[in-house]
Amino acid sequence: MKKYGLLFIAMLFVASTPFIMGEEGQTEDIALLVSDNLADSAVAESIASQYASISIYYIEWGVYDQSVVDAILEQSPTKVIILGGPMAVVTEVEEALSDLDVERIGGMDREETSLMAMQQFTNRYTQRNRVVVANGADEASIALALKSSLNAGCPMVFDDGTGLGASQRSQLEDTGITSIGRAGQGQGHGQDESVDEQSLQQYAQEAMTAAEEALNSLAAGDGDDASTAFTVLHANAIRKLESARNAYEEGNYGRAFGLAHAAQSMAQNALRKGPGENPTMGNLATKAEDWLETVTAMYDEAREEYASAEDPDEDVGALLDSAAEYIASATTCFEAGDYQCTISELALAKADIQRAKSGLGNGNGQGGPSNPGNNVPSETPGNGAPPENPGNGNGGGNKP
Repeated sequence: MKKYGLLFIAMLFVASTPFIMGEEGQTEDIALLVSDNLADSAVAESIASQYASISIYYIEWGVYDQSVVDAILEQSPTKVIILGGPMAVVTEVEEALSDLDVERIGGMDREETSLMAMQQFTNRYTQRNRVVVANGADEASIALALKSSLNAGCPMVFDDGTGLGASQRSQLEDTGITSIGRAGQGQGHGQDESVDEQSLQQYAQEAMTAAEEALNSLAAGDGDDASTAFTVLHANAIRKLESARNAYEEGNYGRAFGLAHAAQSMAQNALRKGPGENPTMGNLATKAEDWLETVTAMYDEAREEYASAEDPDEDVGALLDSAAEYIASATTCFEAGDYQCTISELALAKADIQRAKSGLGNGNGQGGPSNPGNNVPSETPGNGAPPENPGNGNGGGNKP
């Protein structure tokens, strides 16, 4: 299977229902939109563990992606909460969702954003008087804080690695926090939990295994009748797991844990959106053969549409080229009798084809309302370019 870089189609993660009751006794369906960098992802997953009513969508840091917008519009939530500033989740996304009730929670940096999120969501945590603090620029610290938050049922916040300031502590106290724990490498600031590399490696291994098992359950779930959300979640879970494996091989176990945990969540939620109660039942070889034919036909149709376009966009062409590579890889897997690999490669191909067709329909590669023909914001201050200094990106920080 191909190795995938960190710049790829929007990382979309949807947490599952059921819903909570709104103020007037009506069910409340909330969408939480967050960028895909490791710090933002951790805060979102911590919140999701306590709020079954929230559907979480990941979008690539600093990039407009129409597929994420379409998925949220398809859900038609009662409220959309954007976690992070305009560098992390660009304003074009907010504009595209303007027909919905949209609220943004974003501070000047990831430390302030995490504190604002904690203040808004802390009441539903089981351990609402406790918080775990992580160095927002240290991936190992973030990973341990997330694990502590999930295990203890308490919120998590970030500092800059030098300890919480007086203002931060005062705001935590005002929220009712009486116990402050710390995850991360010892900095001499009263941490009560240090990074154990061997334990972190074990956490990463366990998370990757869980993600693989979740993905195996999706093997035969995608197809002609699958929703767009299912297809995107399936493809992005595969990519996330591949990135986790790469990070693990490089010895970056904190990043590997975070990426694998996100992959598992995406796969589990894709399964909930998939067709049928148990899409893995049936002949996987037959499924792989049929789907190989179907996705190839989808590709041929999109390629013909692209060739006939008056002013074809290079980004669309690149997506179709990528899809062709996945189809070729799927064919190789099929001929070798590896039908699980065939399905995975075709999921990636289908996702690229869908994005390409969306680009053809909008006249550009992403369909962005304010930056047609370019899915990366211009390199000017305050845009979506990743900051050189992690943690100062208007709630976004560095990319994952």
